Amino acid sequence: MKRLYLVQCNNRFGDNVYPPYSVGLLYSYAKTFPEIASAYEMCGFLYLKEPIRDAVARLHEPDLVAVALYIWSERWSREFILAVKRKWPACKVLVGGVSVWDESPRTLAENPEYDFAIYGEGEGAFVDFFREHVKDVPDYASCGSLVWRDEEGIKINKRIAFTDLKLLPSPYLDGSFDSILGKEGRIQALFETHRGCPTRAPFVSGVKLHSQRCDLSLLKKSMPRLNGSERISVHT
Repeated sequence: MKRLYLVQCNNRFGDNVYPPYSVGLLYSYAKTFPEIASAYEMCGFLYLKEPIRDAVARLHEPDLVAVALYIWSERWSREFILAVKRKWPACKVLVGGVSVWDESPRTLAENPEYDFAIYGEGEGAFVDFFREHVKDVPDYASCGSLVWRDEEGIKINKRIAFTDLKLLPSPYLDGSFDSILGKEGRIQALFETHRGCPTRAPFVSGVKLHSQRCDLSLLKKSMPRLNGSERISVHT
């Protein structure tokens, strides 16, 4: 099995923390596929911007580190990835998030320490990549929305079809976030109620090419658990 860590870091505000909701959604969806669940050992989430040495110390012999890049964490994430590569040169790094350049080689060209990047929506592309990455001879050219390298240079794969958001499980309900919810002082729980921009406005970051409503039944199912604690606030 490959040892996997997922990283989506934010600041701590007093005793308040934000769970890594985006990478939590990716992992919750990916592990519904038996061939992925059996091939990867999920070793933990990193979700706090802490000193780089402390963050690296949370890892143990990683095979794959997947990192969500946002404007508020991109510089920290790059320093973290550099430190990971110095300690474990064979560890592969996959980046995604809104700070990845869309259908462009720029993210990998400017950051040689990144091995792979996913642009646009991540759920389907994440599953594509995970399936191929465990093979003895991976066919990365078959992975949608993936930017990668071969001996000829950087390759940009075609955008994958959008995933039906009704297929996405909730990391609050499937156990993915149990260790975080039971550990932190106060949780600012995030939920996605709508994805994309119906007018495709150029100033909107993230997905611009379509618009989907999320399955609000998952929010309703999560509320009894989350609202049962004074330590958890819910944001949509």
